This record gives sequence, C-alpha cells and structure tokens, in this order.
Amino acid sequence: MNSLEYVRVAEALMASPDDSNWRQWVRHVMPQLIPDGDLSTLPDDGLPERVCGRAKTDVLKLASAFSVMITPRGVNWFRYESSKLADEVADDERDWFMKVSQITQKELECSNFYSQLLGEITDHVAAGTGLMLAEEDVRTRGLVFTHVPVGTFRLAENRYHEVDTVVRKFKFTAHQAVQAWGEEALDAEMLTAYRTDEERFKRQFVIWHLVMPRNVADAGNAAGLKDPLRMSWASVYIAEGTKKVLHEGGYHEFPYLCTRFLKTGNQVYGDSALAGIQQEIEDYLEVKEATKEGVKLAAFPRVLATPEMANEIDMRAGGITLLSREAVGQGLPREWATTSSQNNAGMLALEDYKAEIDAGLFVDQLQTVSNVERQMTAREVVARENEKLMTFSQTFTQFTADFRPLMERVFCILFRAGKYPKKGAPADLFVPVSGGKGLRILAPGVKYLGKLSKALESAKQSGLVESLSFAMEMFGVTQDPAWLDYFKPYECIKFITDESNVDVGCVRDTAEAKEQAELRRTAAEAEQMAAMRQQLAQAELHGAQANAVRERR
Repeated sequence: MNSLEYVRVAEALMASPDDSNWRQWVRHVMPQLIPDGDLSTLPDDGLPERVCGRAKTDVLKLASAFSVMITPRGVNWFRYESSKLADEVADDERDWFMKVSQITQKELECSNFYSQLLGEITDHVAAGTGLMLAEEDVRTRGLVFTHVPVGTFRLAENRYHEVDTVVRKFKFTAHQAVQAWGEEALDAEMLTAYRTDEERFKRQFVIWHLVMPRNVADAGNAAGLKDPLRMSWASVYIAEGTKKVLHEGGYHEFPYLCTRFLKTGNQVYGDSALAGIQQEIEDYLEVKEATKEGVKLAAFPRVLATPEMANEIDMRAGGITLLSREAVGQGLPREWATTSSQNNAGMLALEDYKAEIDAGLFVDQLQTVSNVERQMTAREVVARENEKLMTFSQTFTQFTADFRPLMERVFCILFRAGKYPKKGAPADLFVPVSGGKGLRILAPGVKYLGKLSKALESAKQSGLVESLSFAMEMFGVTQDPAWLDYFKPYECIKFITDESNVDVGCVRDTAEAKEQAELRRTAAEAEQMAAMRQQLAQAELHGAQANAVRERR
C-alpha cells in the first residue's frame, strides 16, 4: 500500500463509530475516561453531572481483582508450554519452557507492564474495551508498554473475529516528533513550530498511529529485519491536520493487547460491566439527590412565621430569636410541612440500589469467605471461594483469548533480544519461510496460573490428590503395589507443584530430580552391599572361630 491508501484506511476507521454505548455507561461513574470535548456532546439524560461513588469504587475493586486473580505481580501467573502432548515433550524441553517462563516473569516485573496494564484493565471493566501497546525498549532490549486510553482508538477485526487493525490518536510536540522521526519527516506546520522557540516544546499536534496487516511475503521473525517495510504488520504515523505520512515502519507481530469484558455476536468492542446496571445507577443518583434535599430540610426546616417576623428569626444553631407575647401565644415560629418518613424511605431505597450495584459488579463474589454458620475446613473454604470465582468464567475465557497475541509478542521480543537460553530450545518452535531464507517463531502455548484459572481447573488437582490418597490407602491395606504402579511419580509431583503455583526456584528440574533419585538409589545399593559385605565378614569370622575351636579339640 502507498501513503495515500494508508491515509484513507485511517480516515475511514477514525470516522466509524464504535458499536458500544460506553460513554453513557461511564458518564456517571468515571467521566474522566471520556476524552475532552466528548462529554459535552452527550445527550441530556435529565441527571446532574454527578458521580455514583459506589459504582466507581466497585469498578476499581473489580479491576483490581482482575489484576490480582489473573495477572498478579510477584507471582508466577502464567507458564509457556509446548503445544505437543505431555508424553511427547522431552524433559529438557519441559525444563527450557520453565526457565523461559521465569525469565519472562522477571522481564515483565522490570518493565512498566503492571502499571500500564492496570489502566488497560480499568478501561476493560468500565468501558468494556481496553487497549495496550507492547514494544521493544531499544535502550535495554527489554519490554515497554503504553496504555491507550479508551475513546482515542478505533478497531477492526479479521475474519476470525480477532482484532488485527488499530488506529489510535495521541499528541506530540514538534520536539517529540523530531526525536521520533527526524526533522525531515515533519509537515510544514510542525516544522514551523519546531523552529519557533515559543512553540517547539509547548504546541501539541494530533498524530494518528495506524497498525494493520501488510500484504508481503513472510520474511520470518526469529531475527531482526533491517527493512521494516517487509515486516508482517505496517506501522504508519499520520499528522491528523495535514494527513501527511510522517513515518512508515513495521512490526514482526501484532503489537497490541486488546481485551473485551464481554463480547457477543459480531460486535468489535466489548460490553462494560456497567451495562447491566445503568438504570440502577441512574435511579441511585435520582434518589440520592432527593434524599440530599431531605437531609437539608431536616437540618434547616421550613418555618411558619408571621409577616412581622421576617428577617427576625435566627436559624443558626444556638441562635436567639426574640418573640412578642402574641407570637408565643400563637406558637410561632414553628416547623411546618416537615417530616422524616420520606427521607427514611429514600435512605432505604439507596441501600437497595447499593446492593444491586454491588451485585452487578461482582462485589459479593469478591468477598472473602469468613463469617459462616459453622467453622469450615481449609478445603471447604477453598471450594467455597472457587464456586464464587466460577462466576467470572465467561469473561475470563474472553480475557485469556484476547491476551494470547500479547503473550506471543512478548515471547518473540525477548527471544530476538537473546534473553532466553539457546540450549534446550525446541527445534519445532522455528519453521523456515521464504525459501529457507528466514525463520518464523511458532510462539508456544500459554497456561495461566493465577487464582481465577486455578479455580476453574481445581477439579483436576483435587482429582489427582484424591486418587493418590485412595491408592495409598488401598496399598496400606492390601500391600499390593499394583495400586501405585498406575501413577507416574515425577509427572504427578510436577503437576501438583505447577497447579499449586510453586515458584520454579523452589523445585528441581526434571533431570536434576531424576539425578537425585539415581544418587539416592545408588547410595541405597551401596549401603545394601556394605551391609552384605559386613554380614559375610561376620560369617567368615564366626567360621574361622569355629574351625579354631575344632582344631583345639
């Protein structure tokens, strides 16, 4: 594609509306998510521009829960693994994936991944769609991430309903633009600003960044290409004002993480967690506004007084009002048309709306199991929490499906940067392309190990533990080793440690574990041989003593 075609694609995509009502959903919850200027264009909904604090707090709780339950910092929340069947994966390959996963975890912790991801997940929950850009930090050969705020981008999907085209807008000063692409790339307006001291660092220009598939022969991505125009994904920067292409580059892999909270049918953008409780939030705000008036009335009641008392009544707390005997006889001044029953009804209604908002944003499911009718065992507590977490299964499935391109992108960036060990790397991860002139990385599968994924897969681990316990019990009763012969010890131990999210630094590699077992077996055999030799020596000694006795006789 030439420059004009890229500009047409970006213009068409930026002009297309997103197919969600996210601005209306966040309007009274997190209006700061709505870009400047968009809020004033929303139709009047009859409500004051107030924020439902309860819903905002619940959104932040749910976003934090997503982060803690799926991508917790400092915990091994994922593991790369081979796409082959378990019994087809060699021990050295399995150990290589374990080391690679640990290295990736460390690289993510050393980057700005978690801080940027929190913004992406907040958009994901509140607006239904979150976006984050993943790039290589050329300074450290590590990772760098950029949260793209909701409302500043447009998306398009491929035929498999995966996001493959993104155009986002951001602002750069002329100084920043020159740092990014050089002075010769600027349009006339930006160049003038760059050469003007008053505007060089202050005046901002809107830039479009278009990423889309490029129709070129696959040149592989295992090694860095010198020509970015041959990469599989086009990366084009366009000045919004003049539509001048400032720079065309490329990416080996799709560089965006785009997650949708709930996606149905052919919609491109996700539905927000707020979508189902929009009416409750509006009702809450209306009742709260009315209740606030009731509270004011209770503090500053209406007063019935004679015209002569105008401007003579002191309504301050502890104030003194001087009355004539005639006014006192009439019982004036006194409260009038003031009742607390209406205000009490409003407070009860507010509590009901709070409960509905909490339920709609899964706050009940996020509560830790604590006060129950009876004391529960640790296993029962885990089972109860897992039942609650199963509520998230639908959005978790969508989240992990959307997360896959990012995990592949991270793997490929770190491999090209030489962060992974070469020894033990599976050969089937790389396939030749373009007549054998390049290699394409077949990114491995990803297994998620966070709290939510554990809850969804807890049946596997509990099934193995219960089966092992039963087999051990039957072996103790029958002394028949056939009850234990069915299980593979190393595979069982590895599965339990993996599912329990044990840090890889606490366990040996499979080869080391087998070597340790071999040393233990060799030591046992040596000990047995020493015991046998000692018994033989004692037998020989007893025989010699017996012969000596016979000879003396």
